[in-house]
Amino acid sequence: MFEFTAPYAHQQNGAAERSMRTILDITRSNMAESGLPLKYWADAVKTAIYVRNFIPSSRRSRVVPAEAWHGKRQDVSHLCPFGTTAYAHVPAELNTSKLHPKSLKVYLIGYYGHKAYKLLDRSTGEIFKSRDVIFEEGSTHYATQPTPTRFDEGDDPFTTKLPHQLEEITTDELKDNQ
Repeated sequence: MFEFTAPYAHQQNGAAERSMRTILDITRSNMAESGLPLKYWADAVKTAIYVRNFIPSSRRSRVVPAEAWHGKRQDVSHLCPFGTTAYAHVPAELNTSKLHPKSLKVYLIGYYGHKAYKLLDRSTGEIFKSRDVIFEEGSTHYATQPTPTRFDEGDDPFTTKLPHQLEEITTDELKDNQ
């Protein structure tokens, strides 16, 4: 049975609100631990939702959502933490020389199902798909430069000033500041 809620009354849908909070908590933790820039937040959310489908819920503790959806036991051996350092194989067709590296240092930012990983090359900013990946499991993947938790005014990516909120600066004030 479906029940409609009043418009703009998100408090009436507690289950959805709890689910969103859990997803955002996982995302926040993944972003902080990985040390990746905040522009990859959408990949962190997708990964959190994907991984959460392999975790039993409190309502159905014996069946994970992916198992209920597909009707069979799910393999979780492909799961790795968001932001894990990995080495992706570079196919021979892409190597122009025998002396070029055969792998590339990348970071996990998502999944393409069970078949491939979504990877980020931080040196170029390129995102690509690969299935031939070796993960650094022996070392931690903690951030070397943690994601900032405080922002200076104007640096916060989640707030922007509207034109009517900006202060007008006269040319005399600019000369005084220089």
